[in-house]
Amino acid sequence: MNNTLVLTGMMGSGKSSIGKELSNILSLKFYDTDLEIEKMLNMTIPDIFKNKGENYFRKIEEKICIDLINGDEKVIALGGGAFLNKKIREIVLKKSISVWIDVDISTIVKRMKISKNIRPMLDYKDLKGSITSILAKRSPIYQLANIKIKATSISKKKIASEIKKNMNYPKKINIRTEGGSYPILIGNNILKNFNKNYLQFCPKSKKILFITNTKIPNKYFYSIKKMLPKKNECFIINIPSGEKNKNLLEVNKILNFLTIHNFDRNDSVAALGGGVVGDTAGFAASIFKRGINFIQVPTTLLSQVDSSVGGKTGVNNSYGKNLIGTFYHPKFVLIDIAVLGSLPKREMVSGFAEILKYSLIMNKKFFLWLCKEGANIINRSNTLSILKAIEISCKSKSIIVGKDEKEKGLRAILNFGHTFGHALESHLKYSNKLNHGEAVIIGMMAASTISHKKNFLKNQELQAIKDLYQRLSLNDSFKRYIQNNQLNNFFKIMKKDKKNNSKNINLILLKRIGKAFIYKTTLEKTLMPFVKNELKNA
Repeated sequence: MNNTLVLTGMMGSGKSSIGKELSNILSLKFYDTDLEIEKMLNMTIPDIFKNKGENYFRKIEEKICIDLINGDEKVIALGGGAFLNKKIREIVLKKSISVWIDVDISTIVKRMKISKNIRPMLDYKDLKGSITSILAKRSPIYQLANIKIKATSISKKKIASEIKKNMNYPKKINIRTEGGSYPILIGNNILKNFNKNYLQFCPKSKKILFITNTKIPNKYFYSIKKMLPKKNECFIINIPSGEKNKNLLEVNKILNFLTIHNFDRNDSVAALGGGVVGDTAGFAASIFKRGINFIQVPTTLLSQVDSSVGGKTGVNNSYGKNLIGTFYHPKFVLIDIAVLGSLPKREMVSGFAEILKYSLIMNKKFFLWLCKEGANIINRSNTLSILKAIEISCKSKSIIVGKDEKEKGLRAILNFGHTFGHALESHLKYSNKLNHGEAVIIGMMAASTISHKKNFLKNQELQAIKDLYQRLSLNDSFKRYIQNNQLNNFFKIMKKDKKNNSKNINLILLKRIGKAFIYKTTLEKTLMPFVKNELKNA
């Protein structure tokens, strides 16, 4: 891929004006494919459609687009329908950086009403209906672009600036620990890079087993499989989704499969899924023949910013979460935000919980940025915001893991909100009432409130956190999940948290936004009074 920029999107989205702005910023030539077609045929687009037909136009469009992309680096604005052409789309995705300029329907309608250019594809008697219909057909194709920019209410200069920033991806973050180092690769539509990294970091591997679940679209597995060398044997196992299935039974199924198919220590296990898949697959890889190659391809926002990074593997048992596990690092982590497109919004909120956590425990500047960009991340309306949030989160975790690989001190701050969150999950028997991220969101508010009650966190900072929760409609209360007659069971669960020792609870609190610390206390002294008081005031 070179640095040729290809802009796609609906008519009236501003591709040409944004393209000209980009050509100035990047000192690259600008080409509008529609204008190039008109120059070549000495006819306007409406006349070409009228006299030659759409099929003729599309053939000329295909030739001009492919010729332009195959040349030197430049900025290209495609006609609205060009990206739908499979040949054009494939070469664009392979050889350039593609950008979808996404503008809402009402804005396009306004622009088309005042535009002097006639668009042959539009029914001018029903502009809104016509545009809505065309966009509905094209949106799934536009989504394949490397970068998506919501451009409705932003100036062309700012849009061009956002696109330029996006060009810095994909990025690589190296995690360095006493146990070794490995790269985290972050980008959009980068699953195609799997084979290159697999061959580099697992050069002796002859077999690879992908662990996934039925919620993960098959296309991700098959797109990777077809890239692998033919001599490589490739297998797949589906494990049930859900935290309750992160257990030794599923681990044993994986171990039996590896044994039956004669995997050796040079071969590989790859996790293609969320946190449950990654934790389970990683644990199996770490104990099979005392460790074989492990690769993480996380497919949820939560796993991309948390469980895939840092080397923790493990499963649950009837007494608590992650009580059985190892520290075992992957050979590499491939984070492709394109796979987030199939996630429900609830899962995006869950992932945002861990992103927010990093800001609260170690980076106030990041917190202030999330106050502005949180909605764009959760709603997937700005590619750059998602990439930046993942990058900062992974860098934050890499700093902590590099200093404290096995959670003997500093790394414990990553459990901010988790003492409460894990207990809630276990109390609810890992049901669909709360997923992990939602439980952590509640846990972080509980920890923030305790921090304030203990006179660590100032009132205005607690209010800033509450304001963010309210703005993003984050659930901050545990009251609906715990009844008074269930308190003894809830506190028993909390006592069994793996972070605790003897009678003490290592509670992570905030001195201020961006500064967490370990507060050694007891259940009776801090958490029991807090929970009882909150329920009393419900």
